[in-house]
Amino acid sequence: MLIGSIMMSVAVIPMFLDTNYTTLLIYGIGTSIFAPLYFIPLTSVVFDLIGINEDSANLRDEYIVIREIGLNLGRMFSVLIFIFLIATVGEKSLRFLLLVTGSLPILTWFFMKTLAVKGYELEGE
Repeated sequence: MLIGSIMMSVAVIPMFLDTNYTTLLIYGIGTSIFAPLYFIPLTSVVFDLIGINEDSANLRDEYIVIREIGLNLGRMFSVLIFIFLIATVGEKSLRFLLLVTGSLPILTWFFMKTLAVKGYELEGE
């Protein structure tokens, strides 16, 4: 998961040089190669944590629905923020924001790693 999140962040770097067909292609290929290395373990950890004990396993349907609602609300707000930023800031600022948002999976990895370790410790008790 760490390798996938770091490489997805690295895929953004060519966008700082110039935004053209080649850099967009590099970004798309890099993201498509390394996104599964991030998203598959992330999803696995989430479902492992949902089934960590009897109480959470009984509520797994509710947890999955809440997870999906959160994901979809995040997608909707992200699109709205993106439209707002395109209308208000310049191209250089958008490149910087792309790097910042592209690096957020590293932060997600850190928190999920901590949760997974705590969850597996609880499972052993």
